[in-house]
Amino acid sequence: MRRTGRVALRLGVAILVAAGLSIFLMASYNWAMTERFLLHPSLHGALASSGFALGGCTIGSLVLLGILALANRFRPLGRWAAAALGGALFWALLAALKAGSAGALFAVPPGMAAGLILRDPLGGRPVGLRLWIALACGLGLSLFLLAGPALDERRERQWDRQPPNASLLGDRVMGGAMFGSELWLFNEDGKTVSFRLSDWRPTVRAGSGVAALTARGPWALIVPPTEWREQHWPAGRFRLASWSGGRWLYSPWQSYGEDERPEALAIGPQGPVVLGPKHLYLLPSVAGPFRTVALSRPLGVGGQIVAAIVGSGTLYVGANAGEFGGGLQRIDLATGAIEQVERHDSDRLCAGPLNTQCDPVTGLVPDPEKPGCVFASIGLAHMMWDGRVLRVCGNEVELVFEAPVLPLGKRIERFFSSRAREYPPDSEPVFSLLPAPGGFRAVTPRAIYRWERGKISRRSFPSLEQKHGLAVSTAVDGLVLLTTDANAAYSLSGFTPLAVATR
Repeated sequence: MRRTGRVALRLGVAILVAAGLSIFLMASYNWAMTERFLLHPSLHGALASSGFALGGCTIGSLVLLGILALANRFRPLGRWAAAALGGALFWALLAALKAGSAGALFAVPPGMAAGLILRDPLGGRPVGLRLWIALACGLGLSLFLLAGPALDERRERQWDRQPPNASLLGDRVMGGAMFGSELWLFNEDGKTVSFRLSDWRPTVRAGSGVAALTARGPWALIVPPTEWREQHWPAGRFRLASWSGGRWLYSPWQSYGEDERPEALAIGPQGPVVLGPKHLYLLPSVAGPFRTVALSRPLGVGGQIVAAIVGSGTLYVGANAGEFGGGLQRIDLATGAIEQVERHDSDRLCAGPLNTQCDPVTGLVPDPEKPGCVFASIGLAHMMWDGRVLRVCGNEVELVFEAPVLPLGKRIERFFSSRAREYPPDSEPVFSLLPAPGGFRAVTPRAIYRWERGKISRRSFPSLEQKHGLAVSTAVDGLVLLTTDANAAYSLSGFTPLAVATR
């Protein structure tokens, strides 16, 4: 019994110490390489890593215990020999099971610790209270690993258990605009809800069909829902609505053909322009009728579409297809001629700064200092970060803003490795781009940047609060910040920031 207790104590302590050291090393590496702690902003990564570490260290310690017990029958191993054996065994197990030879190096220090603790499993004194402490610690860690995901899942599902008006839009908010003192938002189904900022009281404005909202005007693009049939969009019709004098004024209905469902709305000096896959629809006045301009070729883009008019006759169209890129195109409003805008600085795969195959365009803002030019934001979060803001003038593409992500671990890697230096570092993805005097405001998952005539100011992304099912903040002057998972339809980004200007 005494021997059994001694073995159990050493085994329990070895598992706990090895698992704790593994978690610490993984958290430290995660911070060094990404500047984001494993436990922030959610527990999912930490819990998954903790469960893997505990399971791996349990298996490794049991195998190591058997090897050491067998070795004691012939020739007991010394302290450092047992430590070396533990490090080698843990490394071999992890390399074979999951991480490969390089990633398995994380298991060497925990394996050495387990080897030192288990070096003499058959000798020792009565254990008493220490055995119960070790067992209690193991049980507590197990309960934490089991209860943690349940608590985290409960936290995520709290929004679903709000009162009836709480989750009117769901998570996939596509965009919005401020109308007076109310924030209007619409989701992927075109449902529109307004929120009074004074108390965040929600009001349903449309059950479906709203495809775009813009504060300039304000204007709304209304496209009644149609069913996707045999991999085609059927023909349908749309109209525009203008908010004036506390009520909506509606344009005449405009028909469109099969696979020509409107995709974006832009406002210019000549009025609103609706962009379709094969046509432009210009509306000189809300009374109509629309003037149709055929495009020189099908637009051929997918994902989320953004559009902006610069000067008197140029429409820029950006596409955000997430991991599949998107790119930027320029359209002559008078003729419908389309040109692709790109810039590749090398022959390397996905070389930018503007690559149609790899760079999703998430926002467009006319340049107030250079008429005829536009600022275009790039934002990709798909197992890596990539983002920047470009100034595009005709075919000229200039990088004006980028926030590199170079944490300590990456800096060390690039210092010692010429191969690492061949590739640009990650950069913060820009998911919202808004106009500002002299420039723009760019919103990333980390911060809000203001660019004004080449000068940059930065404010960290604020904490968000729950308001009727939305995660929002009004802490940044002139902005309402919220989250949406709309981008997750095209990449492994999860929730990303969405910003709406309040003035």
